[in-house]
Amino acid sequence: MATKAKCIMKFTKNELLLQEDVHQQFGVGYLSKIDDKSALLKLQEGNLNNTKDIWFLQDNENHEFVLMPQGMLNTLLKRIKTIQEEKLFMKLEREIVAQMPIDFDDAMSVAQMYVESHRQSDGSLPALNVTSVVRDIKKQHPNLFFNLDEYILKQKQGVSDD
Repeated sequence: MATKAKCIMKFTKNELLLQEDVHQQFGVGYLSKIDDKSALLKLQEGNLNNTKDIWFLQDNENHEFVLMPQGMLNTLLKRIKTIQEEKLFMKLEREIVAQMPIDFDDAMSVAQMYVESHRQSDGSLPALNVTSVVRDIKKQHPNLFFNLDEYILKQKQGVSDD
């Protein structure tokens, strides 16, 4: 077990992919090149019976590799996609607040519909510039945001907004 803590590649358990429960165990091994198309895998830790392990491998030239089951890779990619979408919506919320909405929930609903209309056929969202998105929404739906210039002008003219 001492070798697991000091792994050849100097990985700590917290550095391995995610701290969440994406993996239960990991194995460590060496790849010895036989020829251009073949290599011998020698396990330093773990065994080949567990198909849920992530393998950290190092070859003769000290190149490091990670080998993982396809299901685990798919889970990891889904999590990355989810995190990217959450980040996009957080940026969108921040940008909407910066533009002083009259009703944040209404403005956010319109923004979510705008973003969802750009969702691609594979279910992913393209990279969107949230500043441009909110600017477009503000132009298309000016009633959702305070117009400070108009408000100041009315105040100067003595017109109340009752």
